[in-house]
Amino acid sequence: MCNKTAVLAVHGISPQQRYGIQDEFATQLCSRLNRLSSDDWGFPLPANCGGPWQASVYFPPVSPNAAVDEMRPTVVRIHKESESDIDNPGQPIIDVYEAYWSPIDKNQTKAISVLTWILRNLFVPANTAARLYAKASKTAFDLSYFVTVLLVIAALTYAIVALGTESYRHYITISAASRTSMPVPAPRSSSTLGSAKVLIKPRTIIETLPSRVIYSVALSLVAAYLVVQAFIGFIGLMWNVKRAWSDPWLALRRLFLSSAIFALGGWLLLSASNLQLGANQKVGTSAWLLAGCVFAFRTILSIGQSFLVNCFGDVQIYCTHDENSRFFVLRQDILDTVESTLAHILRTTVDGRHPLYERIVVVA
Repeated sequence: MCNKTAVLAVHGISPQQRYGIQDEFATQLCSRLNRLSSDDWGFPLPANCGGPWQASVYFPPVSPNAAVDEMRPTVVRIHKESESDIDNPGQPIIDVYEAYWSPIDKNQTKAISVLTWILRNLFVPANTAARLYAKASKTAFDLSYFVTVLLVIAALTYAIVALGTESYRHYITISAASRTSMPVPAPRSSSTLGSAKVLIKPRTIIETLPSRVIYSVALSLVAAYLVVQAFIGFIGLMWNVKRAWSDPWLALRRLFLSSAIFALGGWLLLSASNLQLGANQKVGTSAWLLAGCVFAFRTILSIGQSFLVNCFGDVQIYCTHDENSRFFVLRQDILDTVESTLAHILRTTVDGRHPLYERIVVVA
């Protein structure tokens, strides 16, 4: 194993924060090096590769060029825990550089443009601009996959209308009972979509609910959003346990934060309902209907952003003539960035004679 190795991590497709690919690659590589004895690498391991290893932020002697914005003064250095001086190591080290980061928002595609492009290419037989021939089973799978997503979006949209209307009907019923000191009657059932047309009219809202109840509904929506965000945080910790808990302290902080947000949101959710209407068993029903409505709305936003834009946005860019011509410049910038960063590393020497690294690996 070389004493000094540099890894140039190139990233330029999915949205990524600056330093994101650098930190992610270094974390995964360090974790893999610490599993040398248990993983099958397929070749004899070097004698000096034993760990344990750890990753630290390091300021390399590579001088940043003022005209080159992508060259940053920090890298992630992977070194052995027994190393006493990471600035002048006596044992093998690996420096991870980031050569390119993809903008968080490329402003190239939106959910509606991606959806329109997919519909146009799937359901217009005359479109011959780009056609991929595949087996009937593959075509059936692709179509069923896309139709399933559309059905999920339609079902969630209906859930928003149904849950929102039912929640609002509870507020009307409880508000009327609180003014007359009568027991809370069961809300009248009717066509969800039909009643929604009447219930969502501003005049109907003003006439049926006092201002304090409107404030409590607004606060309930905010509280419900906190509950949903905390629930998403819990899912993130359980979805990929191995990756989420690779850093136990970070995972515990996320768990504590999600729990605190969930507790705060739940308390605000019920408190906001009790603000005007007083304690009542129907209040809890109304509050959780609001939470269900917000959850459905948040899920639709996730599908529109994560599924459509992130999964199909780049496909649209690379397969569409007009947007491809605009995106070609960015692809060229990626290559220029990698070339410039690599040149900076290669030109840096130690004592003006020896190269800074014995080996440089470019990972894309």
